[in-house]
Parts: sequence; C-alpha cells; structure tokens
Amino acid sequence: MSAHNTELPPRPPLPPQRPEGAGAPTGNEGAPAENTSEAPKKKRRRAFTLRQRLLAILLVGIAAASALIGGASVLTVRNLLENRVDEQLVHLSQRPERTLGGFDPQNPGFLGDPGTGPGALGAVILDGEVVRSAALSTDGSPTPLTEAQNQAILRASTHVEPANITIPGLGNYRVMAREIQVLVTPTTLRTGISVTGLPLAATELTLSQLTRAILILAVGVLLIVAAAAYLVVRLALRPLDRVAATAAEVSRLSVGADGDPGTTPGGDRTEAALRVRVPERDADERTEVGRVGASLNLMLTHVEESLQVRRAGEVKLRRFVSDASHELRTPLASIRGYSELARRIGTDLPEDIAYSLSRIGSESIRMTGIVEDLLLLARLDEGRELTRRPVDLTDIVFHAVNDAHAAGPDHPLEFDAPEVPIRVLGDTPRLQQVIVNLLANARVHTPAGTQIRAHLEAKDGEALLEISDNGPGVPEDLRDHVFERFVRGDESRTRAPGSGGTSGLGLSIVAAVVQAHGGRVALESEPGNTVFRITLPLLP
Repeated sequence: MSAHNTELPPRPPLPPQRPEGAGAPTGNEGAPAENTSEAPKKKRRRAFTLRQRLLAILLVGIAAASALIGGASVLTVRNLLENRVDEQLVHLSQRPERTLGGFDPQNPGFLGDPGTGPGALGAVILDGEVVRSAALSTDGSPTPLTEAQNQAILRASTHVEPANITIPGLGNYRVMAREIQVLVTPTTLRTGISVTGLPLAATELTLSQLTRAILILAVGVLLIVAAAAYLVVRLALRPLDRVAATAAEVSRLSVGADGDPGTTPGGDRTEAALRVRVPERDADERTEVGRVGASLNLMLTHVEESLQVRRAGEVKLRRFVSDASHELRTPLASIRGYSELARRIGTDLPEDIAYSLSRIGSESIRMTGIVEDLLLLARLDEGRELTRRPVDLTDIVFHAVNDAHAAGPDHPLEFDAPEVPIRVLGDTPRLQQVIVNLLANARVHTPAGTQIRAHLEAKDGEALLEISDNGPGVPEDLRDHVFERFVRGDESRTRAPGSGGTSGLGLSIVAAVVQAHGGRVALESEPGNTVFRITLPLLP
C-alpha cells in the first residue's frame, strides 16, 4: 500500500477498545512463558597458535633429548666409579687372610696397610657376632664401630658380591663379605666372615656435581635454543602471517543480502577492496605457504569477477524495474480512467458488464500500488536520498493504528507510547508506509479476534517500535526470508477471509525504508506471539 504525500490531521482520541472478557483474546493469552534459564556454556579449550605449537614441540624434544643424554651420562659415570670402587674393594677384602694372625682384637691389621684411605672399614664375624670391627678416621687411626653400626654390618654379611648399604653415622658404603680362616688360638682355626667396605661419599659428590653441571648446561641450551627457534619460526611464518592478514582483510568486507556490495571500514566499496591480493613473494607455488597464497589470490579473482557480473546483472534488473514501473503508470492510469468513465456514462449497462468494469477498476488500482512499490524499491536500491525532516513518530503511529482499526474492526488494537513525543529525522510518507504495512500484515495474516499491539518507546538513544500479535506465528523456515521480495506467508499464517492477494513486497519495503533511515528491523515469532521490532535513531 502506498502512502499519500499529505500532512496528517490533528491527533484524535483513540477509539474505545473492546472490554476484557468480551471474547477478544489479550496479547498475552496463549503465549508460552518465557524461559529465562540459560543453558550452561561449555568451556572452550585454549587455542594455541602454530608458532606456539612449533616452539613447544621443539623445546619438548630438546628437553627430552637433554634429559636422556644427561641421564645416560650420569649412569655411565656412576658405573665407572662403582667399578673402580669394586676393584679396590676386592683387593682390600683379600688382606685379612694375610693379617689376621696376632693383631689387636679391636684393630684388624689390614686397615693400617698402605693404600687404605680414610673411611674404610673392616669387621670379622664369628658365630653370627662381630668380634672385631673398626673404621679409619681422617687421620688414619682406627675407630671402633658402635653396636648399631655392627648390626648393619651383620645384615651385610651375606653379600658375597659388592653391594651398597647404609651404615648409621657413617653414610653409604660399598661392602663385600667373604669366608676366612680365623686363628682364634695359636693352634686353633675357625671359619669366619670378613666384611670390608669403602665409603661412597666421594662417588656421590662426583655424581651430584655432574648432575648439577648437566642441569645448568641443559637449561642454558634450552634458553639459547628457545630464543633462536623463536626468531627462526617467526621469520619462517612471516609469509603465512601476510597471507592470513590478506584473508582477514577480505573477511571484514560485507556483501548485502540482495547482492549489493557493502562498505569497508575505510569507506571503499567491496568490489574495489576485493582487489587486494597476497604479495607475489608470498605466492610462490614452490613453497607450501606460496601455494596457499596463490590459491587465495585465484579465489579472490574469481570472487571479484563473480561480484562484477552479479552487480552488472542487478543494475540491469533494477533499471528494467524502474523503467517498466515508469512506463506502466500511464497505461494503468488510462485503464482506470476509462473504466471509471464507462461506469459513469453506462447507466443501462448489463449487470455482468458493470461488474467487469468494476473489477477492471479495482485491479488497476491494485496494479498501480504494486508498480508504485516496485518503483520505490528501485529508487531505494539506487541509493537515492529520502526527504528527511524532523518527524513526530508518535503521531504517525497513532494515526496508522486508528486507520488500521477502521479497516479491520474485527482485530482488537492497542497502542501505548510515552506522553512525550518521540521525534526522529525521516521521510514522513515513507515511515507511515512502514507502519501501515506492518499493521496490515498482522491484520491480513491472522484470524479475526487476534489482538494486535503497537508499542513505542525511546531507549538507548533510539526509537523502538514493536508491532506484535498473538496469532499463529510465522513458521520457522520462513522467518529468515520474510523481508525478502515476493515472499508470502499465505501458506503458514491464517489469512483473513476476503483480504485478497498480496504482492509479497510489503515487508521488503519495510526493511528497505528502515535501512535507508539508518535503522534496523527484526522479527521474533512463535505460536501465540509474533513481534516485528523497528529501531530508528532519535532526533539529536
């Protein structure tokens, strides 16, 4: 329906509404309760960049290799030192056979032999008891062992091969036991056990120093390799960063739903901005990144060509629609005029002829409306500026609601707005057409008795207009297409009897006019509650 370029009359009082309980459903009846609970959001895992993954893999590999080499080195040195201690221990364990005759009972003679270092210990066990035991102090003098130390030696008396034990107060020792013949009297020999041991303190100190040195060296190598790897990976991935930057720049471009290229943040047209390409040095197909860059350039070329072809086709189509609309206005006006003239002068026309002339006139009016709508859409598509001036949006909505109430008295209407007028900068006839189209859409596509409500308010620097009804709602598969041209909801929402056909242009005009005013239009629909929401910038 086209709006007339006339000034609106003063605002009359709103017609009285049908009282509650008179059979008219209210705006909230049948509407399901709003679900305010929010589904728990699944926590997303942290994403790592390719650079971070490469550095992590490299550092983990070097750390593992350093740990393996360091551990093998420590074990090798440990085995070498223990073998050296074992050789000394075997040599030391053979001395008691030559030295156990006629010595001090508290000082096994072999401990004082040349070549025996501080910390060496020896013990003689007879009948499960330690009869002689001592350890060399740092000055080379023997020191008797305590009872607790003797008990540790007794537990080690079964080790015929070198083994490690811990002796209280002395530390870790490498010990070895063997059977010997002990001269208990000048004429009596008895079989006993000789236990000899060497301290492992020097070996443990060497291994500790070696481990510390390997750790310091490994950490230093890791830091040096990490710095070098970061620089190398950063340099190696620079071409990929440039390719990603090109793709990101293209992704920020927008193309309208109707194929009209959008604008970039800098104000350039999409078609011009699509000429951006990956640099030639990053599109060398001999490298992996180069193949990606070359493929992206080829894709951008195809997209640019497709947009140019599509844009040219749309320009031709819009020009055709505009020209056809202009050309059709005159013959349609002639058809309507001749039909009216024939009806006026043909007072004695047969009934069927009169009916035919009446239908010719009504259909010419309908076709004229369609042509006007197509012409309006063509002008909006071409980006023609609307006539804008300060407009009282409250007044426009009020009169549109009154007109809708008169056109469809079987649909109860409500209108609520603040006392202070809401003013916007816009084209009065076009804004009136938007509201009339929305109210007519709600009236035509819902059964009699459906409650229609218009709500207007100022919110966050914008004028918010909602046209809602408690009818059957818009099917889910149609909601994303209701603002497209020639889309009809006849098969879904109930059509009022005798409402006639629709062109499928009403909501597309709503979207085009609102967008031309710098506003937004949205739809929320479910059975029992359908809301068309319009936002427009308030007058500064």
